Amino acid sequence: MGVDLREFDETYEDVEPPDKASYEEVPDGVYQVRVEKIELKYSKVREEGGGNPMLRWTLRVLTPAFEGALIFRQNMIVTEDNIRYLKGDLITCGLKLQKLSHLPARLDELLDIELEVKKVTNASRSGTFSNVYINRRIETQAPRRLPGQPGKKGPDGLPF
Repeated sequence: MGVDLREFDETYEDVEPPDKASYEEVPDGVYQVRVEKIELKYSKVREEGGGNPMLRWTLRVLTPAFEGALIFRQNMIVTEDNIRYLKGDLITCGLKLQKLSHLPARLDELLDIELEVKKVTNASRSGTFSNVYINRRIETQAPRRLPGQPGKKGPDGLPF
């Protein structure tokens, strides 16, 4: 006997499939984005002893030609240079910290902000990789939200 999925039939009929544009990699260029998700995590374990800490950004493209697509960015937190670039990114986003250890408690302050970023693909002997640079914060009157996208919620659980 297989899994019974009948209870989901009505939902399946009513939902629209996701926009494939959100899964396709955007070409190199400058984009306006909104910070949709930000998390501190560890990179994949490469050697015995574990991965390295990093800040992972999920950015939703607002630029019309690629609206809805996702761009991902990681700030590794290992070397002095990594920390220098992370500090610059946080200040550009309007988040000034006295200590890096304060970041976990203040991550929510980065959600829903709008940024201008530049995506650049580089090739090397070890392969092709993309860098995403945060150029500047974009100040808007009200946050732009794509239909069906989650946003910040107040203490009562309702969206702002």
